[in-house]
Amino acid sequence: MATKKVISAGTGRRKTACARVTLAQGDGKWTVNNVALEDYITSEALRDYLKQPIAISGFDVSKVDVIVFAKGGGCSG
Repeated sequence: MATKKVISAGTGRRKTACARVTLAQGDGKWTVNNVALEDYITSEALRDYLKQPIAISGFDVSKVDVIVFAKGGGCSG
């Protein structure tokens, strides 16, 4: 399996919650804790809201994979 080129990676923390996010070249797959975004967050409006910063920053959402590992904080905050 070929490795993906990492575009950016970051970590965010608040209280006891922690999220690690990696942007990599790919085909638009979003995963949260190894689960597809559509299965993890069922609200289409919330999924669209999550994708806005990627689109605004000039990246093509269909060519960037977003891999999230989150712990604590709940499903939508």
